[in-house]
Amino acid sequence: MSIWDALLKAKQNINAQVENALGHGAAISPLAVRRDILNQVESKIVVDPTGKNLPFGRMVVRLQPQTVKQHAALEEAFVREDALKKYLLQTLQNLQIQCPKEFDVRVELQDVSELEEPPSRALFEIDFVRLHVLRLEEVPETKLSVIRGEAEQSVYQMKRDRILVGRPAEVLDREGRIVRKNDIIFLENEDEIDASVGNAHARIWYDYEKREFWIMDEGSRYGTRILRSGLVIEVPGEDPAGVQLQSGDDLYFGQAGLHFELNQL
Repeated sequence: MSIWDALLKAKQNINAQVENALGHGAAISPLAVRRDILNQVESKIVVDPTGKNLPFGRMVVRLQPQTVKQHAALEEAFVREDALKKYLLQTLQNLQIQCPKEFDVRVELQDVSELEEPPSRALFEIDFVRLHVLRLEEVPETKLSVIRGEAEQSVYQMKRDRILVGRPAEVLDREGRIVRKNDIIFLENEDEIDASVGNAHARIWYDYEKREFWIMDEGSRYGTRILRSGLVIEVPGEDPAGVQLQSGDDLYFGQAGLHFELNQL
């Protein structure tokens, strides 16, 4: 029995209002999104004499809404109370799919683009991180120093595999709910340098497989650039592939800037 067959037999309780918010037709309903996510999981399952195995240490689901309405719907259907994470873990257990003891599911809801017409993109992406990578590789420590503009701290040192850059500490939707918490926070003041930083401007993340940091612009109005050895590298807006970072890069978010360094152990 496939995961999708099991899904069809499972009891479903999906709010009609949430389904309508995701779009017209079943192709982008919460049920269809779950089905497509589970289909990707099923494609990664390995069958051997011990049974069905999912040989990964972590699964990261990145939800990518196009509109404020979709953002609210995805948050309600999948993020609130860890609904999607709990559902995936329970489904794997029900289907007797063996996972490593350390296996974890992470669900990330990306912010809606600040562009009036954001580029088209898939509603979600999934990264599967192999167990041996998680066991052998620890996230390097990064040091990000403010070189232009004003932030809550002049220097940020952290060991995190995801760093969010923006202007308020917490980004709220129209109903006052928190949709994002920034890690590097530029001040909300009258200065035009800080004002050029978007609420949800960019994200930096660590690729465990490639052992590299990358940066992505999240559709900010004034863009993201890298200054490296005298060359300016534009970070394409809303491109999930991102651009690889190097220690010593200067990163510009609009007019505000950070110096990026990797602390060598």
